[in-house]
Amino acid sequence: TVRVYVDAARVPWPAAEGGSRLPGALIAPGLQDRDFEPLAAGDALFVRRNGRVVEYDGESGAVVYPVFVNEAAYYHAQSGAAGVALATLADWPIEDFTPESR
Repeated sequence: TVRVYVDAARVPWPAAEGGSRLPGALIAPGLQDRDFEPLAAGDALFVRRNGRVVEYDGESGAVVYPVFVNEAAYYHAQSGAAGVALATLADWPIEDFTPESR
């Protein structure tokens, strides 16, 4: 078996007030540069301009693995892209593909 990351969800940027197309929050400092590290329900995901922390709600699993954290292409809140993509870990069975096994 091989451990693989499986796409679980996309978390959109929190919307900004006043109709701005820019996100209404930044990636939480503790999440920056932590792609593929565990994120548990209740952990900080975003921080709004007023300092309010937006926590991961656990909707996609009690523990998930953020990927593509803070990618510049995702900055437009209504771009259809996620602020953070989330993955889960799974065991993927593989067969022996050596020439002797064929």
